Amino acid sequence: MSLLRPKPKFLLDENVNVAIYKFLKNSLYDAKLVTKGISDQKVLQLSLLELRVLVTNDFDFADMEKFPASKIYCIVILRLPQNNPEILLKSFSSAIIQLIKGVKGKRFELLVDGLKKLSN
Repeated sequence: MSLLRPKPKFLLDENVNVAIYKFLKNSLYDAKLVTKGISDQKVLQLSLLELRVLVTNDFDFADMEKFPASKIYCIVILRLPQNNPEILLKSFSSAIIQLIKGVKGKRFELLVDGLKKLSN
């Protein structure tokens, strides 16, 4: 008997292309959009409280002094062209598999060639 791992849940920052949100919802992932204008601190609190992977284009979230690993759940910073949904969705969908286990306190960059862990 195989153990099923739970699907990751997502929180999409206001600067993320809505195509990712639609893809996640259509793929039956639990995804939420950040309320426009909410502070970075509140975004991280929500992500941590609800155990949601924060997906953002905001590289400020890579700042490990401002946002230490103990204060985050998981952050994926998109480094992909936002105006090309095909590349964006292809790269994002392949990265989801890597986000199923061991993400607490970690940060990643999603590049065209894959997910790269940022050192803590």
